[in-house]
Amino acid sequence: MRALLILTAATLALTACGQPAPAAPSSEITVVKSDAGEPTGTPPLDATGAPRLRPGLYEVVQVDDDEPPQTKRECLGEDANAEMREILARKPTPECKISRSSGPAGLQVATECRQNGMTNRLNLTVAGTDTTYKMTLSLGVTTPDGETSTTRSVARGRWLGACPANMAAGETQENP
Repeated sequence: MRALLILTAATLALTACGQPAPAAPSSEITVVKSDAGEPTGTPPLDATGAPRLRPGLYEVVQVDDDEPPQTKRECLGEDANAEMREILARKPTPECKISRSSGPAGLQVATECRQNGMTNRLNLTVAGTDTTYKMTLSLGVTTPDGETSTTRSVARGRWLGACPANMAAGETQENP
């Protein structure tokens, strides 16, 4: 649930930041495994520049800040990455600086948006393949008085197979 709130907050923070960016060329796709066996490299990308995951059932282990890991099963469909697209498909504006790169560490997006005296920072890294991924999301907000709050979430997902008949795309089972 917290990841949905984090992604929603990130999406809202970027709403004033511009229009969709052009899609990244598919020639940027690079996938390697790190020494720890975690996926690295840029996952396959769709036409909007968002990671393209195989539709189906994923086991996702998520760690938010210093909380204990939470495991869930999530049924992903073709359009399951709306929040991700919102974050990735932005162009810079005078209020919002955005950088995007890809390589061995994965697809990386960093934003810094200033609005209403506040500065919102987002760093997103997605690495892996169409069936295994690691996503790291860091958010920070600095208020006009200089106070900063941050949160970080790391999710690791792996494709298990087709979604069960009793789960629709977008549905999640907590602690399966």
